[in-house]
Amino acid sequence: MIKYQSPSFSERRTWAFFILKNQVILSYILDIFDLAIKTLFNKKSSSNIFKMKKQILSLLIISLALLSSCSKDNIETECVTAPQEEECVDIPPTVGWTTGYQWTKVLPYYETPHFNPNNPNELIFRLYENSGDQFLQLVKYNFSTQEKETIYQGDFVFPKWSKKDWILFSQSDFNFYKIKSNGDSLTQLTFSGNGAAADWNLAGDKFIYDNISNNSSIIMSENGTALDTIEGGALSMSWQHDSLLASMSPAWLYVQNSNSQELDFRVIQEVTNGGTTRAEWLDSDNIIWAYNEGIFRSNIITEETTLLQESCDAKVHEYPTVSRISSKVVFQRIDKQLIETEVNKGTATSRMFIMNFDGSEREEIILPQ
Repeated sequence: MIKYQSPSFSERRTWAFFILKNQVILSYILDIFDLAIKTLFNKKSSSNIFKMKKQILSLLIISLALLSSCSKDNIETECVTAPQEEECVDIPPTVGWTTGYQWTKVLPYYETPHFNPNNPNELIFRLYENSGDQFLQLVKYNFSTQEKETIYQGDFVFPKWSKKDWILFSQSDFNFYKIKSNGDSLTQLTFSGNGAAADWNLAGDKFIYDNISNNSSIIMSENGTALDTIEGGALSMSWQHDSLLASMSPAWLYVQNSNSQELDFRVIQEVTNGGTTRAEWLDSDNIIWAYNEGIFRSNIITEETTLLQESCDAKVHEYPTVSRISSKVVFQRIDKQLIETEVNKGTATSRMFIMNFDGSEREEIILPQ
């Protein structure tokens, strides 16, 4: 069980939604900046490029202004055990005045995995393969055959796979697109330019996305028709539940109703150290979620939280994805190492692991080159 010392719920409720997205948005925007630079060399009109740059810059300024820091001293850990097979060490503070360490990705670099809800042997992920590549790859991988297939190459983030075999993602224009798992039928779904991350419902006939232009979430049909608007929003939302959304913010893990007529906001676990990545439903009562202290499992009935994988500065566990068919979780881990000959610089290596719902039998996924 983990106990957190923090302000009262009523104190946080007044400002939580205001800062809800800032830390995850910043990570997202840094990716988009990289993609935007590459996009400038494509055949896009100058007006579209200007609009995209304006959106990115505005969000970056807001995010930087809102970023807050918290100390690990605010967290009191009691009787916590977790599988930690390798030594986990902290990285020392940066030298001199700086905005932080500069981490160079070691290629190939894998991130944001997501299971096929119909096949526990398949998942998708983003891939940076070569430094000279203009765009990222959306890769489908099969555990049984060990086949790796690129189904899309371009500008995208946060891919999610539906029951109906559509893969949803957003692009640097802040709109959503879907594509079949075989790479066919790329379709634009939104045109308002106000979305960053989304999730399908269980049936795959609707999706919900965070409206980054205001404090709301929008429910859409699978074909892009707006159906409902819900108060509050977060970049990390899971709709793999009959009626509830599971979301992460820098302040807490919480659930809320997916019907705007029955709004119900309930905190499951308070956190004080931000760095959120993703929350996913394991089943109707349990959520697996990640932030910079590690990967956790929380029960929404008992409100008990268990640490499954511990993180530290040098080994950060992120983006858990769930297969209910096999009762397995896949997550990525970023291993960071300082470059001794450089000041405030290091390398970041991405690895993927698979484990049971309770954190046992963890194994690394060795992907073919």
